[in-house]
Amino acid sequence: MNPMLRLFFCLFCFSLSLSGYAQKILQYEGQLIDAENNTPIPFALIADQHGKYGGISDENGNFSFKAPAGIVFTFSSVGYKTTSSPLQASQTISLIPAAKQLENVMILANESPEKILERADKTIQLEELKSLPQFLGETDIIKNIQMQAGVSTVSEGTSSFFVRGGSADQNLILLDGVPIYEVSHLFGIVSVFNQDMLSSSDLYTGGIPARYGSRLSSVLDAKTKKPDLHQLNISGGVGLLSSRINVESPIIKEKLSVSISGRRSYIDYFQKQLAPEEAKRNFIYFGDLYGQIYFRPSEKDQIHISVYYGRDQFTSIDNFSFSWGNKLAQINWDHYFHKNFYIKTGANFSEFGFQMNNPADPQLAFLWENQVQNTQLFSEMNWKYSKSDLQIGLQANYSHYRPGEISPLSTFSQFLEFNLPQYHNTEYSIYIQENYSWDKLQMSFGLRSSVFQHIGPWEIRQNGQKISKIKDLAPVSSFYHISPRLNIHYQPKKNTDLFFTFQNMYQPVHQITNGTIPLPFNTWIPSFKNLNPQTSIQYTLGIEEQLNASFSTRVELFYKELTNVSEFSDNAQTIGNPDLIYDVRQGRGMGRGVEFTIDKTKGKLKGQFNYTYSRSIRKIDGVNQGKQYDTSFDRPHIFNLWMTYKINEQWKVGSTFQYASGRPTTLPSSKYQFRGYALNYFPQRNNYRMPDFHRLDLSATWTPKSNQDRRFKSSLTMGVYNVYNRKNLFTIMASNDPSGKAVFKQVYLFPVMPTLSYNFEF
Repeated sequence: MNPMLRLFFCLFCFSLSLSGYAQKILQYEGQLIDAENNTPIPFALIADQHGKYGGISDENGNFSFKAPAGIVFTFSSVGYKTTSSPLQASQTISLIPAAKQLENVMILANESPEKILERADKTIQLEELKSLPQFLGETDIIKNIQMQAGVSTVSEGTSSFFVRGGSADQNLILLDGVPIYEVSHLFGIVSVFNQDMLSSSDLYTGGIPARYGSRLSSVLDAKTKKPDLHQLNISGGVGLLSSRINVESPIIKEKLSVSISGRRSYIDYFQKQLAPEEAKRNFIYFGDLYGQIYFRPSEKDQIHISVYYGRDQFTSIDNFSFSWGNKLAQINWDHYFHKNFYIKTGANFSEFGFQMNNPADPQLAFLWENQVQNTQLFSEMNWKYSKSDLQIGLQANYSHYRPGEISPLSTFSQFLEFNLPQYHNTEYSIYIQENYSWDKLQMSFGLRSSVFQHIGPWEIRQNGQKISKIKDLAPVSSFYHISPRLNIHYQPKKNTDLFFTFQNMYQPVHQITNGTIPLPFNTWIPSFKNLNPQTSIQYTLGIEEQLNASFSTRVELFYKELTNVSEFSDNAQTIGNPDLIYDVRQGRGMGRGVEFTIDKTKGKLKGQFNYTYSRSIRKIDGVNQGKQYDTSFDRPHIFNLWMTYKINEQWKVGSTFQYASGRPTTLPSSKYQFRGYALNYFPQRNNYRMPDFHRLDLSATWTPKSNQDRRFKSSLTMGVYNVYNRKNLFTIMASNDPSGKAVFKQVYLFPVMPTLSYNFEF
């Protein structure tokens, strides 16, 4: 060969080898942990400077992705200092907690495919909540959720929320994976979530992953902080309504730690001290307690145990009383066979109970109780490989329902003892979900299959008479359902995300309510032969655009169809009716609308603007004479805005403004005589719309300079609730005056009020 050709050939081969070496792709695996306590950092962002390579840590802080050798990656998570460094093939990265709150950065270009597919529709910014106005100083994630796009509420002072045309019972609310049947304290003024124990709170309204089931409209997944494995930490706060404290401490450093969070209101204490003597028997209080154990026996194992107990008590002057509360318990074991393959196994228990009694009057003395319990076993496999993420899980549930038991409390009582039928059921579910990612396209497909059985003991009755009995655990009726889920994201350019979601949901439980405002004494019952499971189909189409480093926008269109939604029939007798369930009717529902969101997440000024136009409609035979009607939570126009502005290191101000169209309610239009009685005539259900709702709240947070130089940190938040003293209508009560003339009483809740809370941690 010609020497020149030989030299050229050698140089060509050498250049190819250099090119191949430069493009060498490595598999990067590791874990992100807190530098102070060695606890995992979930859902942290890992990205190179161009946003082309990287990933997101899972809920246990682990990450795995492929990228060329020699790239410098940036590691960031809310509450931690951002760190940049090259990666080895397998490495543990420690992030240092920020001395002050970090700005929440969301840049679509730097989000991994897994993050885009698994991202909740709404992630609640817990740190920003502390600087926003709160009723009587009580920071509450539920109140912030009620301000999100696509979410409505029937009134202020409630913990219920309604998502995209669905009712309140169609929201799956989880605390560390355990379902909560009732989230309210003080009839809804605050919720069961203590801010000091929470690490994250995500709301899914579309593209709900297959691991979630048994509800139609949304999933609120709240997770608590794992106890610190390294040092003792104490945090808490004092407000006008209650005080709270959270204590976490290692027992065996880097292996075993515990925490306990408690909260107690003191309205009853002040009332006993300050109220007139005749009013001291009228009191109300709430309290809750949450405890955790976190154990890491090895690098491949994590065990998490937690228990929750919460209770409310209200007693009037004449000793008429309500009490209600939740009990939760759970144990989870995560075992890692490999960085990319782990199995989560566990069990949990949830109970909600309610009591109402009137012992003072012997002729009206009674006790009314209801209760629901659920026990769940589950196991879930997670496997990340190549450009896919596979999740397979099994869930088994057993539930027991006591819808209502009334007992007389004296021999002279006019109340007779009777019990509504008790229900027992099992539900077995298997689900699979796989996330795929290509260059600009990400797709997630999920499938959930459920078998729901109403089981014995059960009496079969005909014309009020028992004709046979089904023995314990024997099936009475069975329901089967397959729920497909689809989530597609396409990024035509760096900062734009187009998405489409489809979900088919299934709900075999029902909340039976006789009013427009869900209260703690509403009744839960499962599906059985005469009450079919609810189902829904929802389509969502949207676009999200990152305008710059600070601003992002999101627009979504949704359409939802519901079947077998439940309502009481017209003129149903809901009190003292042993055949109550046979007054429930089922039919169809529809929700449709558009949601618009603007987020500002960086800089001194942060905030969020949400606007929703939506409609919620029902059509049920036997309800409203079979005619279509607006639901009680149909509020076409909803506008919510919150903002915080950091003046300097010591002062931050915040504001919220809320507006919503008036909600429908049912009022009589005239009267008629029947057998000498004057009766109200109701032309149709929800025939009147209340006035529009709007309210402005302001706050200011002061942080002492000394916080920067010591471990003890504190802040004081002051504010004004309902600044311009708007009289927002809570409800309208129809009655008759002594002459028989109709009287409508308008009930308002909260005038202009001060808010105050003091928070600390060390």
